[in-house]
Amino acid sequence: MYEAIFDLEAITPLFMRGADARSPEFSSASVKGVMRWWFRALAGGYFGNNIEALKEVEEKIFGSTRNKSRVFVRAEVEDVKKGNIYRQASSWADKTIIVWSEYVDYFFFSVLDKRRNRKTKKIDIKTRFEYFDVGSKFSISLSSTDERYFRLAEASLWMTINLGGFGFRARRGAGSLKVQMLREMLL
Repeated sequence: MYEAIFDLEAITPLFMRGADARSPEFSSASVKGVMRWWFRALAGGYFGNNIEALKEVEEKIFGSTRNKSRVFVRAEVEDVKKGNIYRQASSWADKTIIVWSEYVDYFFFSVLDKRRNRKTKKIDIKTRFEYFDVGSKFSISLSSTDERYFRLAEASLWMTINLGGFGFRARRGAGSLKVQMLREMLL
């Protein structure tokens, strides 16, 4: 049995939710979905126009409705730092209206709710929901009895961590994780 455990830390806010849209969730299914996307990005160049071969290998690594996955993915939250912003600014020109930075607020606009409070006449600034803040720690473990599929899944996870991100707004810089420790084992 081949196993790798990635200990990760959030270096940008991570916006991932599950069935309960009010609280953040870091699930194995979501991680596997992003890994699958990066596998297609990696393997597409190798398989070219042979879509059937690509589907066959992808199905063996990640599973499908017909076959179970040959690689087991487990995602866990180790240390949660939940983010939830609420504050007020006196006017739209007030510098406290900027949450992260002028540019980051623009990238994360769908996460922030900025509007004038009719009673106080101040600007309310808040996040629409909780999120995993910078410094939250996660663990992703991959395990398989087949080394070939294990290595392909491991490469997909490396691509996800180093070139992609997790959750929504990942294309805008959110959901970036760094590897704190990698433990590989042959059981």
